[in-house]
Amino acid sequence: MLNHNEVVINDFKWGTLLKRINESSQIRNVCQKKYDLCRLLQTQIVRWYVLFSLCLFIMALNINLAQGTTTAYFNIGNASASNEYFVLEPEEEPEEEFEEEFEEEFEEEFEEEFEEEFEEEFEEEFEDEFEIYDEIIAEQIATLVEELADNNQDPFGYDIWTNEWLIFSDDKIQAQLEALGYKFTEKHYLKAFNKTLATVVAPASFSLQDDYEQVLKQLGDVADFFDLNHIYRYQGASQAKQRGKTPGQIMSLPSRFSESIKLGLIDTAINIQHSALQNANIKQRSFVKGKKIEPKSHGTEIAGILVGKNDHYQGLLPQSSLLGASVFFQQVGKGNIATTQSLLQGLNWLVENQVKVINMSLSGPPNRMLQFAVDQLCKQNIFIVAAVGNTGPLSKPLYPAGYPCTIAVTAVDGNNRIYKNAVIGKHVDVAAYGVDLKTLDSEGHFKNSSGTSLATAFVSAYIAAQYAEDVERVQELKSWLWDIYKACIDLGVKGYDPIYGHGLLPDPQSMKNQDTPYAFDKN
Repeated sequence: MLNHNEVVINDFKWGTLLKRINESSQIRNVCQKKYDLCRLLQTQIVRWYVLFSLCLFIMALNINLAQGTTTAYFNIGNASASNEYFVLEPEEEPEEEFEEEFEEEFEEEFEEEFEEEFEEEFEEEFEDEFEIYDEIIAEQIATLVEELADNNQDPFGYDIWTNEWLIFSDDKIQAQLEALGYKFTEKHYLKAFNKTLATVVAPASFSLQDDYEQVLKQLGDVADFFDLNHIYRYQGASQAKQRGKTPGQIMSLPSRFSESIKLGLIDTAINIQHSALQNANIKQRSFVKGKKIEPKSHGTEIAGILVGKNDHYQGLLPQSSLLGASVFFQQVGKGNIATTQSLLQGLNWLVENQVKVINMSLSGPPNRMLQFAVDQLCKQNIFIVAAVGNTGPLSKPLYPAGYPCTIAVTAVDGNNRIYKNAVIGKHVDVAAYGVDLKTLDSEGHFKNSSGTSLATAFVSAYIAAQYAEDVERVQELKSWLWDIYKACIDLGVKGYDPIYGHGLLPDPQSMKNQDTPYAFDKN
């Protein structure tokens, strides 16, 4: 059964969907009537066949049956001498009683035989036809839902979850919007931002394409706290061609304060039953609304890089604790997605739990609400480490990595060459290893992967380890980060460039007193 909360579309599109469903149902009703008619015809055919067979049987029994009499002659004792015979004239048995007797017998025999034959033939035929119609109807509905869901976009072509707006609200803003005809629905107070996150329904006359900029102008100064509920996707890793090394084999981080480190993860759910995560200190919480399927693949992979460990695998900070905010769910026609609303709620939860480094290996369009949240967390000296994305060098900047306050991470391979699918641009801050790595999958196994998501986890772990070593200086966030950037290994064009950013994040152990790039041994 379709649920309008699963794919939210406007009233006109719902009317189109329901009309298509109704048309499909009418087709099936016609098929049902056809089936019922054939069943009735089947019953009549059986009755006609029985009566016809009965007549043939009676006629074959004795032709005299047509005249209504039968005579039997019996010789009685010595009557032969007198040549006398006793003639027995049987009682006439009414034809109706005779027919009823044989009709009952033949009906039981022939009806059982032919009903079985006809039921097998007709039911097989129509069950197949019903299945075909059901499949056609399901396909039509799924296709229509996909088409209509894909049309949920803002005026700039970015996917949105619903036509509702999000707003960081207070009494003044609420009064201003209600005066314009907007209706407030959900409200959640987010302590990390000292704001109430609300969803707002536009008036019936509202046209997203026509009124988007006009509404923002009407809102004036509060427009930064108001935007659509955009869709974000995690930066899925591609399968690596070579056998990879574990993160712990590639980079060694200080472990002196590792037990005190709290890492935050905004991603999919995590399979904590994986052998490399069973002993890890992981706490997770879902911010997915409703009964939706929450994937575990990507979150499990990133969690393994950060805190995974067993006899066959070594993460970067296995003694540290990890808090995972599950924000992704499966959606027809769109794959695994997260909404702006769930990202904001996940960030709030992590900050409430005193997390100072948050890994966001995901990307999507610019959003005023998300930018405000990131800026507010930076002011609280909280690091947002984000993947630049795997959509290729010709892609526009993706967000949150595109915001100035985040640490935007790209990926390189073991020979310090840029990952072929990495986004490039002036927003790129730093490079880390993210090609041909041994990672975890959600089924409990291991795999080899590549992508900017994996490199982002390296930078998150690095920042967290350095933060624990130098917690007092972190109060000067920009200055502290600049010192890290200066320590990076310059790659590509000398100095900063839009491909590698400030360069490759150094291994704090192996880079002491070294000024040249290093590459790890793949063998």
